[in-house]
Amino acid sequence: MHWRRASAMVALLGTIVAGSVAAQAENPDYRIRAKLRTPSDGGWGADESVGNVEFRVHSRFLQIYYGGVRRQDEYKFKISFDYTDISGFEENYPGSVYDTDYDAYINDGFVGRVFMNTETTGIGELVYDSRHPEPPDLPLPDGFPEIVDAGDVASVYPATGPVPAIGDAPPTGAPLFVHVFEEQFARGDVDQNGKVDEEDFPFLLNNFDPLDERGPHVGPAFGDFSGDNRSDMVDYDVFVANWTESQDPPPPPISPASVDEIESGDRLRVVLASPFVSGSQIRLYVPSPGAVTMEVFSIQGARLASRRLQAEAGWQSVAFDGRSDRGAALPSGTYLYRVRSATDSRSEKLVILR
Repeated sequence: MHWRRASAMVALLGTIVAGSVAAQAENPDYRIRAKLRTPSDGGWGADESVGNVEFRVHSRFLQIYYGGVRRQDEYKFKISFDYTDISGFEENYPGSVYDTDYDAYINDGFVGRVFMNTETTGIGELVYDSRHPEPPDLPLPDGFPEIVDAGDVASVYPATGPVPAIGDAPPTGAPLFVHVFEEQFARGDVDQNGKVDEEDFPFLLNNFDPLDERGPHVGPAFGDFSGDNRSDMVDYDVFVANWTESQDPPPPPISPASVDEIESGDRLRVVLASPFVSGSQIRLYVPSPGAVTMEVFSIQGARLASRRLQAEAGWQSVAFDGRSDRGAALPSGTYLYRVRSATDSRSEKLVILR
Protein backbone atom coordinates (compact mmCIF):
# COMPACT_ATOMS: atom_id res chain seq x y z
CA MET A 1 0.00 0.00 0.00
CA HIS A 2 2.69 2.50 0.98
CA TRP A 3 4.79 2.21 -2.17
CA ARG A 4 1.73 2.49 -4.44
CA ARG A 5 0.63 5.65 -2.67
CA ALA A 6 4.11 7.16 -2.83
CA SER A 7 4.43 6.35 -6.56
CA ALA A 8 1.06 7.94 -7.29
CA MET A 9 2.09 11.07 -5.41
CA VAL A 10 5.31 11.34 -7.39
CA ALA A 11 3.27 11.28 -10.60
CA LEU A 12 0.94 13.93 -9.20
CA LEU A 13 3.82 16.18 -8.15
CA GLY A 14 5.03 16.33 -11.74
CA THR A 15 1.83 18.13 -12.71
CA ILE A 16 2.14 20.87 -10.09
CA VAL A 17 3.52 24.21 -11.23
CA ALA A 18 6.49 25.32 -9.12
CA GLY A 19 5.56 27.95 -6.55
CA SER A 20 1.88 27.06 -6.41
CA VAL A 21 0.04 26.02 -3.28
CA ALA A 22 -1.37 22.50 -3.21
CA ALA A 23 -3.22 20.67 -0.46
CA GLN A 24 -1.33 17.45 0.22
CA ALA A 25 -4.14 15.22 1.45
CA GLU A 26 -1.95 12.12 1.18
CA ASN A 27 1.10 13.82 2.67
CA PRO A 28 1.34 13.74 6.47
CA ASP A 29 0.73 17.03 8.24
CA TYR A 30 3.64 19.03 9.59
CA ARG A 31 3.17 19.42 13.33
CA ILE A 32 5.12 21.17 16.05
CA ARG A 33 4.19 21.13 19.72
CA ALA A 34 5.25 22.83 22.94
CA LYS A 35 4.34 20.87 26.07
CA LEU A 36 2.78 22.59 29.09
CA ARG A 37 4.01 21.05 32.33
CA THR A 38 3.72 22.30 35.88
CA PRO A 39 6.95 23.31 37.69
CA SER A 40 8.92 20.73 39.69
CA ASP A 41 8.63 22.78 42.88
CA GLY A 42 7.10 20.24 45.24
CA GLY A 43 3.74 22.02 45.25
CA TRP A 44 0.33 20.69 44.29
CA GLY A 45 0.38 18.89 40.92
CA ALA A 46 4.12 19.42 40.51
CA ASP A 47 5.76 18.19 37.29
CA GLU A 48 2.55 17.03 35.62
CA SER A 49 1.39 17.53 32.04
CA VAL A 50 -1.57 19.90 31.81
CA GLY A 51 -1.74 20.71 28.08
CA ASN A 52 -0.05 21.69 24.84
CA VAL A 53 0.52 24.49 22.37
CA GLU A 54 0.30 22.93 18.92
CA PHE A 55 0.48 23.83 15.26
CA ARG A 56 -0.92 21.40 12.71
CA VAL A 57 -0.37 22.38 9.10
CA HIS A 58 -2.94 21.17 6.59
CA SER A 59 -1.32 22.34 3.36
CA ARG A 60 1.99 23.93 2.51
CA PHE A 61 3.93 25.67 -0.17
CA LEU A 62 5.74 22.64 -1.54
CA GLN A 63 9.20 24.19 -1.49
CA ILE A 64 9.06 25.01 2.24
CA TYR A 65 7.75 21.73 3.62
CA TYR A 66 10.29 21.78 6.44
CA GLY A 67 10.61 25.57 6.55
CA GLY A 68 8.31 26.47 9.44
CA VAL A 69 4.66 27.49 9.62
CA ARG A 70 3.88 30.57 7.53
CA ARG A 71 0.77 32.73 7.32
CA GLN A 72 0.12 31.54 3.77
CA ASP A 73 -0.23 27.95 4.95
CA GLU A 74 -3.54 26.48 5.98
CA TYR A 75 -3.20 25.34 9.55
CA LYS A 76 -4.75 25.03 12.97
CA PHE A 77 -3.12 26.63 15.99
CA LYS A 78 -4.40 25.34 19.34
CA ILE A 79 -3.62 26.03 23.00
CA SER A 80 -5.31 23.62 25.38
CA PHE A 81 -5.31 23.14 29.16
CA ASP A 82 -6.80 20.31 31.18
CA TYR A 83 -6.13 20.01 34.91
CA THR A 84 -8.89 17.53 35.69
CA ASP A 85 -6.66 14.43 35.64
CA ILE A 86 -4.17 15.78 38.17
CA SER A 87 -4.42 14.09 41.55
CA GLY A 88 -6.14 16.29 44.11
CA PHE A 89 -7.76 18.44 41.42
CA GLU A 90 -11.11 19.00 43.13
CA GLU A 91 -9.51 20.03 46.44
CA ASN A 92 -6.58 22.07 45.14
CA TYR A 93 -7.47 23.66 41.80
CA PRO A 94 -10.08 26.23 42.92
CA GLY A 95 -8.27 29.42 43.92
CA SER A 96 -4.83 28.05 43.04
CA VAL A 97 -2.26 29.81 40.83
CA TYR A 98 -3.55 27.68 37.92
CA ASP A 99 -7.19 28.76 38.37
CA THR A 100 -6.95 31.73 36.02
CA ASP A 101 -7.20 32.71 32.37
CA TYR A 102 -3.94 32.66 30.40
CA ASP A 103 -2.14 34.93 27.93
CA ALA A 104 -0.01 33.03 25.40
CA TYR A 105 3.09 34.33 23.59
CA ILE A 106 5.29 32.96 20.83
CA ASN A 107 8.81 34.27 21.34
CA ASP A 108 8.12 37.90 22.30
CA GLY A 109 4.67 38.43 20.76
CA PHE A 110 1.19 37.93 22.19
CA VAL A 111 -0.92 35.42 20.22
CA GLY A 112 -4.10 34.94 22.26
CA ARG A 113 -5.92 34.60 25.58
CA VAL A 114 -7.17 31.24 26.84
CA PHE A 115 -10.37 31.53 28.86
CA MET A 116 -10.60 28.80 31.48
CA ASN A 117 -13.61 27.24 33.21
CA THR A 118 -16.15 28.53 30.67
CA GLU A 119 -17.86 25.16 30.25
CA THR A 120 -15.93 22.77 32.52
CA THR A 121 -13.86 23.68 35.56
CA GLY A 122 -10.16 23.12 34.93
CA ILE A 123 -10.42 23.06 31.13
CA GLY A 124 -9.79 25.80 28.58
CA GLU A 125 -8.84 26.10 24.92
CA LEU A 126 -8.05 28.66 22.23
CA VAL A 127 -8.16 27.62 18.56
CA TYR A 128 -7.25 29.55 15.42
CA ASP A 129 -8.28 27.64 12.29
CA SER A 130 -7.29 29.35 9.06
CA ARG A 131 -9.18 26.84 6.89
CA HIS A 132 -12.67 26.42 8.32
CA PRO A 133 -13.14 28.70 11.32
CA GLU A 134 -16.37 28.02 13.16
CA PRO A 135 -17.46 29.42 16.53
CA PRO A 136 -15.80 29.28 18.97
CA ASP A 137 -12.79 28.79 16.66
CA LEU A 138 -11.31 31.96 15.21
CA PRO A 139 -9.61 32.82 11.92
CA LEU A 140 -5.92 33.60 12.03
CA PRO A 141 -5.64 37.17 13.43
CA ASP A 142 -3.76 40.01 11.75
CA GLY A 143 -0.28 40.44 13.18
CA PHE A 144 0.18 36.76 14.01
CA PRO A 145 3.87 35.76 13.67
CA GLU A 146 4.89 35.36 10.04
CA ILE A 147 6.90 32.15 10.55
CA VAL A 148 6.74 29.74 13.48
CA ASP A 149 9.10 26.78 13.57
CA ALA A 150 10.70 24.17 15.78
CA GLY A 151 13.02 25.98 18.17
CA ASP A 152 10.67 28.91 18.76
CA VAL A 153 9.45 29.37 22.33
CA ALA A 154 5.89 29.27 23.67
CA SER A 155 5.35 31.15 26.96
CA VAL A 156 2.14 31.36 29.00
CA TYR A 157 1.40 33.97 31.69
CA PRO A 158 -1.57 34.40 34.02
CA ALA A 159 -3.93 36.86 32.32
CA THR A 160 -4.25 40.31 33.87
CA GLY A 161 -6.21 43.31 32.65
CA PRO A 162 -7.55 43.84 29.11
CA VAL A 163 -6.63 41.39 26.36
CA PRO A 164 -3.33 42.54 24.77
CA ALA A 165 -3.09 43.24 21.06
CA ILE A 166 -1.64 40.50 18.84
CA GLY A 167 2.13 40.98 18.78
CA ASP A 168 2.37 42.90 22.07
CA ALA A 169 5.41 42.18 24.24
CA PRO A 170 5.03 39.89 27.27
CA PRO A 171 4.66 41.31 30.78
CA THR A 172 7.55 41.56 33.20
CA GLY A 173 8.24 38.58 35.40
CA ALA A 174 8.58 34.89 34.74
CA PRO A 175 5.98 32.97 32.72
CA LEU A 176 3.97 30.24 34.40
CA PHE A 177 4.78 27.85 31.53
CA VAL A 178 7.55 27.94 28.92
CA HIS A 179 8.65 25.34 26.39
CA VAL A 180 10.43 25.10 23.04
CA PHE A 181 8.45 23.96 20.01
CA GLU A 182 9.57 20.55 18.75
CA GLU A 183 8.55 18.56 15.70
CA GLN A 184 5.90 16.15 16.94
CA PHE A 185 7.07 13.33 14.67
CA ALA A 186 10.69 12.39 14.02
CA ARG A 187 11.82 12.91 10.45
CA GLY A 188 11.45 9.57 8.73
CA ASP A 189 8.25 8.68 10.62
CA VAL A 190 6.16 8.97 7.46
CA ASP A 191 3.08 7.16 8.78
CA GLN A 192 3.25 9.15 12.05
CA ASN A 193 2.88 6.18 14.35
CA GLY A 194 5.66 7.33 16.66
CA LYS A 195 8.27 4.97 15.16
CA VAL A 196 10.84 5.22 12.39
CA ASP A 197 10.78 1.65 11.17
CA GLU A 198 10.35 -0.68 8.19
CA GLU A 199 6.86 0.69 7.55
CA ASP A 200 8.46 4.03 6.65
CA PHE A 201 11.35 2.73 4.55
CA PRO A 202 9.33 2.15 1.32
CA PHE A 203 8.78 5.91 1.04
CA LEU A 204 12.54 6.35 0.74
CA LEU A 205 13.16 3.17 -1.26
CA ASN A 206 10.59 3.94 -3.96
CA ASN A 207 11.55 7.59 -4.30
CA PHE A 208 15.33 7.22 -4.00
CA ASP A 209 16.84 9.49 -6.65
CA PRO A 210 20.51 10.33 -5.89
CA LEU A 211 21.01 11.93 -9.32
CA ASP A 212 17.90 14.08 -8.76
CA GLU A 213 16.45 13.02 -12.11
CA ARG A 214 12.82 12.90 -10.93
CA GLY A 215 12.82 15.81 -8.47
CA PRO A 216 11.72 17.73 -6.66
CA HIS A 217 11.02 15.34 -3.78
CA VAL A 218 9.24 17.47 -1.21
CA GLY A 219 8.25 16.12 2.16
CA PRO A 220 8.57 12.69 3.79
CA ALA A 221 6.04 10.92 1.54
CA PHE A 222 8.39 11.70 -1.36
CA GLY A 223 11.48 10.36 0.45
CA ASP A 224 12.70 13.78 1.59
CA PHE A 225 13.47 13.56 5.31
CA SER A 226 16.10 16.32 5.39
CA GLY A 227 14.09 19.17 3.86
CA ASP A 228 16.35 19.79 0.84
CA ASN A 229 13.74 18.65 -1.74
CA ARG A 230 15.85 15.62 -2.69
CA SER A 231 15.70 11.90 -1.92
CA ASP A 232 19.23 10.60 -1.57
CA MET A 233 21.81 9.33 0.93
CA VAL A 234 21.34 12.42 3.09
CA ASP A 235 17.79 11.23 3.71
CA TYR A 236 18.95 7.68 4.34
CA ASP A 237 21.35 9.01 6.99
CA VAL A 238 18.50 10.93 8.65
CA PHE A 239 16.37 7.77 8.55
CA VAL A 240 19.13 5.72 10.22
CA ALA A 241 19.80 8.43 12.83
CA ASN A 242 16.12 8.35 13.88
CA TRP A 243 15.65 4.55 13.58
CA THR A 244 13.70 3.24 16.60
CA GLU A 245 13.72 -0.56 16.22
CA SER A 246 16.10 -2.92 18.01
CA GLN A 247 17.19 -4.65 14.81
CA ASP A 248 19.45 -2.96 12.28
CA PRO A 249 17.82 -0.61 9.75
CA PRO A 250 17.48 -1.73 6.12
CA PRO A 251 20.60 -1.28 3.97
CA PRO A 252 20.77 1.81 1.73
CA PRO A 253 19.03 1.55 -1.66
CA ILE A 254 22.47 1.56 -3.32
CA SER A 255 25.91 0.71 -1.97
CA PRO A 256 28.00 3.43 -0.31
CA ALA A 257 30.63 2.90 -3.01
CA SER A 258 28.05 3.68 -5.68
CA VAL A 259 26.97 6.76 -3.74
CA ASP A 260 30.54 8.04 -3.61
CA GLU A 261 30.81 7.56 -7.37
CA ILE A 262 27.47 9.25 -8.08
CA GLU A 263 28.19 12.19 -5.81
CA SER A 264 31.81 12.66 -6.88
CA GLY A 265 32.33 16.36 -7.47
CA ASP A 266 28.90 17.14 -5.95
CA ARG A 267 28.14 19.79 -3.37
CA LEU A 268 29.11 19.87 0.29
CA ARG A 269 26.39 18.22 2.40
CA VAL A 270 25.56 18.28 6.09
CA VAL A 271 23.31 15.89 8.03
CA LEU A 272 22.62 16.52 11.70
CA ALA A 273 19.68 15.97 13.99
CA SER A 274 17.65 19.10 14.72
CA PRO A 275 16.58 19.22 17.50
CA PHE A 276 20.21 18.38 18.37
CA VAL A 277 20.94 16.37 21.50
CA SER A 278 24.43 16.25 23.02
CA GLY A 279 26.40 13.29 21.71
CA SER A 280 24.76 13.23 18.28
CA GLN A 281 27.04 12.79 15.31
CA ILE A 282 27.25 15.26 12.44
CA ARG A 283 27.59 13.65 9.03
CA LEU A 284 29.47 15.49 6.28
CA TYR A 285 29.86 14.74 2.60
CA VAL A 286 32.98 16.49 1.30
CA PRO A 287 33.44 16.33 -2.50
CA SER A 288 37.23 16.65 -2.33
CA PRO A 289 39.80 16.46 0.48
CA GLY A 290 40.74 19.63 2.30
CA ALA A 291 40.06 21.88 5.28
CA VAL A 292 36.46 22.11 6.52
CA THR A 293 35.23 24.54 9.16
CA MET A 294 32.01 24.26 11.16
CA GLU A 295 30.75 27.29 13.11
CA VAL A 296 27.74 27.80 15.38
CA PHE A 297 26.26 31.29 15.85
CA SER A 298 23.57 32.83 18.01
CA ILE A 299 20.51 34.17 16.20
CA GLN A 300 22.04 37.63 16.69
CA GLY A 301 25.16 36.52 14.76
CA ALA A 302 27.67 36.04 17.56
CA ARG A 303 30.03 33.10 16.91
CA LEU A 304 29.82 30.65 19.81
CA ALA A 305 31.64 27.52 18.65
CA SER A 306 33.91 26.48 15.81
CA ARG A 307 35.57 23.26 14.67
CA ARG A 308 38.19 22.84 11.96
CA LEU A 309 39.29 19.52 10.45
CA GLN A 310 41.23 18.13 7.54
CA ALA A 311 38.58 16.07 5.79
CA GLU A 312 38.96 13.22 3.37
CA ALA A 313 36.72 13.06 0.32
CA GLY A 314 33.38 11.31 0.88
CA TRP A 315 31.10 10.78 3.86
CA GLN A 316 32.46 11.11 7.39
CA SER A 317 31.26 11.68 10.95
CA VAL A 318 32.25 14.68 13.08
CA ALA A 319 31.77 14.80 16.86
CA PHE A 320 30.13 17.89 18.37
CA ASP A 321 29.17 18.02 22.04
CA GLY A 322 26.96 21.11 21.90
CA ARG A 323 29.48 23.26 23.78
CA SER A 324 30.93 26.67 23.05
CA ASP A 325 34.64 27.28 22.40
CA ARG A 326 34.95 28.13 26.12
CA GLY A 327 33.51 24.75 27.12
CA ALA A 328 30.10 25.96 28.26
CA ALA A 329 27.06 23.89 27.28
CA LEU A 330 24.94 25.83 24.81
CA PRO A 331 21.45 26.18 26.34
CA SER A 332 18.30 24.96 24.64
CA GLY A 333 17.27 27.26 21.83
CA THR A 334 17.68 28.15 18.18
CA TYR A 335 21.08 28.78 16.61
CA LEU A 336 22.59 29.03 13.15
CA TYR A 337 25.37 26.83 11.83
CA ARG A 338 27.68 27.22 8.86
CA VAL A 339 29.93 24.56 7.33
CA ARG A 340 32.56 25.75 4.84
CA SER A 341 35.04 24.06 2.55
CA ALA A 342 37.41 25.72 0.11
CA THR A 343 34.76 25.70 -2.62
CA ASP A 344 31.36 25.53 -0.94
CA SER A 345 29.38 26.38 2.20
CA ARG A 346 26.12 25.35 3.84
CA SER A 347 24.14 27.33 6.44
CA GLU A 348 20.96 26.44 8.26
CA LYS A 349 19.06 26.82 11.53
CA LEU A 350 20.00 24.48 14.39
CA VAL A 351 17.81 23.67 17.40
CA ILE A 352 19.57 22.42 20.56
CA LEU A 353 17.62 20.66 23.31
CA ARG A 354 18.91 19.88 26.80
